Amino acid sequence: MATLLSLAPEILQAIAYKLDGNQNRELRTVCRQLNNALEAIALSTLVIDVNRNTTKASIDRLQAYAAKSTCATTYVHHLEILSLAPTHDPKFPGTWNITYWDGGAWTYAAQSSSLEDIMVEWQLREHLSLALSSLTNTQAVAWYTSFQDPEWVNATVQDFLKTLTGFKHFKVDFHRGLSADLSLECIHDLTKLTVSGLSTLRNRRAIQDQIAGIIAASPAICYLNIDTGVFSSDETSPSLQEFLSRVPKEIVLPITHLNVRCLRVSFDDEVIRHFRSLKSFKIGHNLSKLLIGSTFDQIWNSFQTEHIHLEEIHVNITDISSTLIDYLASYSGLKKISVSNVDLLWYLAIDYEQSASDFYARVMPKHCESLESLELRPTIPGAWCFSDSLSPDFELCQRLKELAVTLDFSASNMDDVDGLNMVKRTTSTHPLLERLTVYVIDDCGRVRELISDSSITTQ
Repeated sequence: MATLLSLAPEILQAIAYKLDGNQNRELRTVCRQLNNALEAIALSTLVIDVNRNTTKASIDRLQAYAAKSTCATTYVHHLEILSLAPTHDPKFPGTWNITYWDGGAWTYAAQSSSLEDIMVEWQLREHLSLALSSLTNTQAVAWYTSFQDPEWVNATVQDFLKTLTGFKHFKVDFHRGLSADLSLECIHDLTKLTVSGLSTLRNRRAIQDQIAGIIAASPAICYLNIDTGVFSSDETSPSLQEFLSRVPKEIVLPITHLNVRCLRVSFDDEVIRHFRSLKSFKIGHNLSKLLIGSTFDQIWNSFQTEHIHLEEIHVNITDISSTLIDYLASYSGLKKISVSNVDLLWYLAIDYEQSASDFYARVMPKHCESLESLELRPTIPGAWCFSDSLSPDFELCQRLKELAVTLDFSASNMDDVDGLNMVKRTTSTHPLLERLTVYVIDDCGRVRELISDSSITTQ
C-alpha cells in the first residue's frame, strides 16, 4: 500500500508547493503532534537479541540506552530478552542442540568462543546493566533463558528485575536451558505470569518452588499460564497444587485466565477457591493418572458443581467427552470456543462422531447468542468437519467475528473453490465476521490451509 513516506522527496515537495504557507505550517504541526502521540507507542517495546548476526546493532543499541542518549528509555513498557549469547548463530539451529539426557535433565554442549565473541561479551558486560537500569518504566518482561548465555547474565537480569516498581507481567521460557542458577524470589505483585519449559532444567524443583513463591507474593494475579514441557504421568511430574502451595490460606487469588499444559491438574477444595472467577481455560496434555491428578471428567464436574461459567475454552478434540458436553450445555454465555488437535493426538473412534453430534445439537444452541470466536480443527474426517448440513447451526451464531472450520475432501470430488464457496454461503449471513480461516483434509488424509484464501476479511 502506497503512503506519503513511500513517495519520492520531489513529489512531496510538489505537494507542498500546492499548499499555501498557512496550510504547510498546519500540516507540519499535525505531523509533529502525530509524531509525539505515536512515538511512545512505536517505542513501547524493546527487543534485546544478541547473537552472531546482530552483534553490532545490538551493542550499539545497548550503548545508547546505557548512556541515556535516547529518550526512548522512558517509552519502553515491554521488554523482550531473546538472546544474550554472542556465540549463538541463528543460521545453525544446532547451536541449541541437546547433547544427552543424564537422567534428571538435558545437558548441553558448550560452544567454542572466538576472539570476536569474547570482545562482544566484554562490550555486553560493559553496557547491559546500565542499559537495563535505564528502563525504569518497564511493566512487562519476557525472558527467554539459554544455556549459551554467559553465566553473569542471569545475575544482571535478576538485579534489574529487583529495581522495577511497576512490574506486572512476567514471562520466562526455559526451553533453551539455563547457564547458571536462578533466583526469582525478588519478583512479586504480578497480575500476569507465564512459565514454560521447566522440564529442561536440572534444578527444576528449586525453580518450581520459586515460581510458587512468585504466585504467593502476587495476591492480585489474574492470568496464569504454565506449560512445564514433557513429563510422564507419575508422582514426579509437577502439579497445579504445587504451584499454589505457598499461597496463604487467607488469600484467594482472583484468577480469571488459566492455561495449563503437561501438568497434573486437580481442582480440590484447596485449589478451587482460586478459580471461582475463572473466565478463560486452556488445557492440554493433562496428566491424570489415578491418585496423582484429576481426569478431565473430574475437572468438568468440578466446574459444573462450582457454577464456574467460562467465557473462553480451549481443549484438544481428543479430550472431548460427554461430561464436557454436559458442562458446556449447562449454561450460556461462551464467547470463544477452540477445539483442535494441534498436537496430533490419537482419536478414540467410538466417541469422535458422537461428541461432534452432541456439540452441534446441545452446545452451539446454548451459546449462539454470545459466541464471537469459534475454531473447529479436526485432523481426521468425520462429523466435526464443516458441511452444508451444518449451515443452520452456524447461522444461529450471528455475533461471530472469527471462524475457523475444516472441510473434508477425502470422500468427495470437491475442490478448493467449491469448498470455499460452500463456507462463504453460510458466512455471508454473519454481519460481524472479520476473519475466516478454512482448513482441508484431502484424500490422502493430510490437513492444509486453503492457501489461496486462508484468511478472509469480510466487509
